[in-house]
Amino acid sequence: MMKNIFKYIMVVFLSFVSGRLLAQETAMLTRLYGTFSENLVTLEADYSVRNGGPEVKGKAELQVQEESYRILGGGYDIYCDGESVWIVDQTSKEVIIESVTEGPEGYLTNPALLLSRLDEFFDVKTVSGRKYTLKPKAKGEIISAEVTFSPEGNLSSGTFTMSDGNVWSITVSKMTASPQKDITAFRPSIRFDKTWIVTDLR
Repeated sequence: MMKNIFKYIMVVFLSFVSGRLLAQETAMLTRLYGTFSENLVTLEADYSVRNGGPEVKGKAELQVQEESYRILGGGYDIYCDGESVWIVDQTSKEVIIESVTEGPEGYLTNPALLLSRLDEFFDVKTVSGRKYTLKPKAKGEIISAEVTFSPEGNLSSGTFTMSDGNVWSITVSKMTASPQKDITAFRPSIRFDKTWIVTDLR
């Protein structure tokens, strides 16, 4: 379960930040992603997953601030303060906690790293109009990625083929920037008492 959840949040992030690879080519994207250094950025999106069977669909809200984030939707509340990740299932009263990892696929546990270091992980393979195909620099969870931008330079959609055969699609509906919050906003406010099942992998 943990691995699949991390794939989900990583795809949401990658959809959002793929344009950083194109910053030198597009001044509009340079200005857009420059907001990350000063703001809390909120992204609302619809996503789907398919692998030959029934298509799974959902909605998610992502908030990112520097190397911290939180995601609401998909059945889980996910928090990361840049050092630890909490995956909270309030219905089942279960929480999984894991440290953010380093290395070539560190973005799997902290996708916020993609905001500042995406070019360490992916290259732009082809460009066709406003559609860009990304290629991972090393073998990993993502085999291929394709993102499309609006005429204004905002992300419209993304499609990602994973090594397990799943194909993730995401469509962005809204993006806003607001003042930054205290780091505690990226940690669960819930007190995990004895009624909770807590799996701490740190």
